[in-house]
Amino acid sequence: MSDFSQPFIFFACVGVGALSCVLYAIFWIVRRIFKNKIIGSICDVFFVALSAAAYFFCLLKTSSGEFRIYTLLAYFLGFAGFYMTLRPLSKKIAPKIDLGVNKIKEFAKRERTKKPKIKLSRKTKKAF
Repeated sequence: MSDFSQPFIFFACVGVGALSCVLYAIFWIVRRIFKNKIIGSICDVFFVALSAAAYFFCLLKTSSGEFRIYTLLAYFLGFAGFYMTLRPLSKKIAPKIDLGVNKIKEFAKRERTKKPKIKLSRKTKKAF
C-alpha cells in the first residue's frame, strides 16, 4: 500500500461512518414511529448488519480488505461528527414526528369506529 492511498482510505472510511449515521437516523425515525420493543430490536439488528457490511465493503474496495486501526477510527470519527451535526436537528424534529404519528393514529381510530353512511333503498333494506 502506498502512502498516497492511505488518506483516500481514511476519508472513505469517514464517509462510510457518516453514511452509517444517516442510516442510524432513519432507523431512529422508524423506532420513534412504532415505539415497539420488537421493532426496535429488528431496527438495531439491521443497523448493525448494514453498517458492518458498508464498513467492510469500503475496506474491500479501498484497501483490498486490509484492516487498519486508523480505518476504524476514521469510521467512528465520521459517525460521531455527523451524529453531532444531526442530533440538534433530530431534537427539533422529534416532537413533529410524534405529533404526526398521533394525528394518524387518531384519524385511523376515528375511521374504524365510524359507522358507514350508506343509504339503502327500501328493497335492499328488506333483504337485510
